Parts: sequence; structure tokens; C-alpha cells
Amino acid sequence: MIDPDLLLSGPRGRRMLLELAVELELQHPLPPERAVGDAVVAASFALRTAREDGATRLAAFVGDVTPQAGHSHAGATSEQVAAALSALLARGNAERPDSLDPAAVHRALVRAVDMAAYWQEPGTEDAVAAHPAVREALRPLADRLAADPAAVWRDAPVAVRDQWAVAWDGHEPETPTDPAEVLREWRERVDENVARARRDRPADPSANWSGEWWSTPPRRLARSARRLADVSGGIPAALEFVEDSLGWEEANVRRLGVPAHLRIMEVRSADDWARLCREHPLDVTPEVRQDWFRTTGRDGTWLIPDWASVAAEYDAVHLTVAAYLSAGTAIPVDADAHADAASVIAGWNPDETYWFTDRVRLVDAVEPWRFVDRERWEPVTD
Repeated sequence: MIDPDLLLSGPRGRRMLLELAVELELQHPLPPERAVGDAVVAASFALRTAREDGATRLAAFVGDVTPQAGHSHAGATSEQVAAALSALLARGNAERPDSLDPAAVHRALVRAVDMAAYWQEPGTEDAVAAHPAVREALRPLADRLAADPAAVWRDAPVAVRDQWAVAWDGHEPETPTDPAEVLREWRERVDENVARARRDRPADPSANWSGEWWSTPPRRLARSARRLADVSGGIPAALEFVEDSLGWEEANVRRLGVPAHLRIMEVRSADDWARLCREHPLDVTPEVRQDWFRTTGRDGTWLIPDWASVAAEYDAVHLTVAAYLSAGTAIPVDADAHADAASVIAGWNPDETYWFTDRVRLVDAVEPWRFVDRERWEPVTD
């Protein structure tokens, strides 16, 4: 079972809940003046206007967005969002089914993932969802989603017999012949980037600089995710859950064969991520300082896992959907040598596994998929 507090603690979980509330509103419509969707649009517009006027900046500290000067500019409409949420959820309580519509939950998560951007300030909708009144109004929905019978897979370990790799725009999935070399090259590039940033960039976290802000293993490694059994058609998760997607309309999918008895690190929570950073620390502060300050509001030491070191202990690392919902927050690491350090899960996709071994193999035929009517993926059958 997923902890409801986890769903409320980070921008992706809160955004998923807000999107799900809008989905539920289609089942229990409210008058326009009390509608959740309309209230969110109004609150987002007010906050966006305040930002453009230079009147506000939102800062997030260890998973909690703290309003600073000017946030009251959007306070009234945020309160309206909270009121609309409370009315919607109270209205649906008496006639709600035992479980949430899996397709509605799926769509809400897809939109929450697609809106992730960890090189800039939180989006205005994310900021609205982080308002204390809105977050409290979302709690009943978080409780319900956490207890939903269909939610079990979101905290499940990697499905080793059900892994699917994806490649976009006419390319086919590939696996590297020498993952160890990929990891060595990655570590060399990170060291070079950090050294260059230390030399060339200012220490001011608010300076207008950007760099490699993601904390994933190297993208050239094999990576995969399961099929989604709770969504019609058994669509591969790697097709649907893509952070900040580039609008791809064609993809090739292929099953990844995984041998038994591999050592897989399961990241099921922010605590698991922090442990990886403590046990395999890599200081990337100069490279990510400005990006992660913008997205979290925190200035300090930043660590990511040294994936080349992790690979000496594990054959793969898997990020559960539950852990993904902690993405975008500053996660305290509390390392002995880095007492003030934190980290960010950034650039990952839900249920994604990166493979550090050459023992995984692409098997079976390639499945072509196409994005249809700008709203859904379907297998190509002609």
C-alpha cells in the first residue's frame, strides 16, 4: 500500500491527485462557479501573472513548497480550488465505487509525468497543488487512491518477466555490448562537467546557468518498464510515462529478456534514494546548483548516486511508481562526509529500470506503435 503522505509530499504526487480530481469532476459535475478545473485555471493564471510581474517566487524545501513574498496574490483563488475540491470529493463519497477508474488514474499520472521539468521553477499548476489549503483538500483523494485495490503495482518491484524497451521515431531498441564501458565514459563526462562548472560558473544559485540536471544512470544503458495490465490493451508503461516528452508519434517496442538471480536495487521511497546517495556519493553541486535551486528553492551541496559504483554492487536499479512520486523534491541525504547534502530524483520515468549488465537481451519481434488522434498509443496492425 502506498502511503497517502507520499502522494502529498512531492509535486508529481500532488499534480497526479489534482489531475485525478478533474477526471472525477467529469463524473460528478459541479456548477461552473464551483468547478475544480475552472478554479485551477484561475489560480494558475493569477500566479503566472504575479510571476511575470516579478512579484512572487515559490521555493520548495525538502518536499514542501513554502510561499514567499507575493504568493498571497494567488491565495484567494487557491482557496477557491480547495473549496471546489472539498465540494467535489464530498459529493462523490456517497456514490463512489469501491475502486477508482483505472483509466482515469492512468490519465492523471500520464499528465503529471509529462509536466515534470526540473530545470525551472515549479509550474503554476504544481504550485497551486502545493498550497496548504489545496493540499489538505486533496488528502481524502490521496487516502482513497492509496487504498485502491488497483494501486498495488505502483509499489511493486520490477516485473522481471514483463520488461519492454522503447525507441522513438523509427529507431529500434538497443542494448550496449559493454555496459561497463558506458558507465566509465559517463563517470568521466560527469567529472569533466563538474570541473568545468566549478571553473566557469558563479556560486550564486540564482544565476542564469543550466547544465545536466538529471540524476539517472547513462541513457545509453538498456532501460525498460512493464506493461500496464490495468489499462485496456496492456500498453507498455515506457510509452505512456515519459517526463517532458518531445511529442513523438511513432515508437518501436521490444521485450527485454531478463535472466534469473540478477541483483536489482529497488528504489521504493525517497529513503531508498538517499541511501544510494550515501553509499555511492557523487558530488555534482557545481553542475546542478542553478537548475535544482530553481526547482526546489534549496541552495547547498547536491549529490547523485555514482552509477559506476552502484553497478559494482547491483545489476540494475528500478524506480517504483511510488518512489517516482517523490521526484522533484530535495531529498536529505545525511551523508557523513556531506552533512548538508541533498539529492533530487530527476529525469526518471515511473517504473523505469536501468540495466548495468550485458546479460539482458532483446527478444521476440519488434512491435510498432503509433500515437493516434493526439490522445492515445495503439499498436500498428497493418
